[in-house]
Amino acid sequence: MMSIIDWRMSQCEARNVEFRFNTFAQASDITGLDPDLVIITTGGRPNTQLLETNTE
Repeated sequence: MMSIIDWRMSQCEARNVEFRFNTFAQASDITGLDPDLVIITTGGRPNTQLLETNTE
C-alpha cells in the first residue's frame, strides 16, 4: 500500500504540486497564493468512547 502512496506523491512532486497538511486557512490565505486549483479535504477523529464502552 505504501508504495502506491509513494508513487502518487512522486508523480505530484514531478508536476510541482504543493501539499499543505494539518493547516487551518481562511479564504484570504488561499487566494493570496493565487493557486491554479485548490482541493480541500477534511479529516476526522475517531470516536474513542466506543472503545471505552464496557460490553459485559
